[in-house]
Amino acid sequence: MSESIAPIIEALRELGSDITLPKSLKQKIDDIITALTTENNDPLLVNRALSELSELSENVNMQAHIRTQLFNVIGLLETI
Repeated sequence: MSESIAPIIEALRELGSDITLPKSLKQKIDDIITALTTENNDPLLVNRALSELSELSENVNMQAHIRTQLFNVIGLLETI
């Protein structure tokens, strides 16, 4: 795993462990973690992860603190 991806994976794992996160969102976050850890900085995977996280953040039923964490992870991914 690349050093630039490591903090992103850690942030996603922390977000996925939040007990207030709905089960469906946890599954999507787990899928993103799996995709990012299987390939080394593949630009297509990073773009796909960005797209999926952006889609998740648009959920109107999401709690504000979860949305903020998603935006933080999106910001980290955009630096790659």
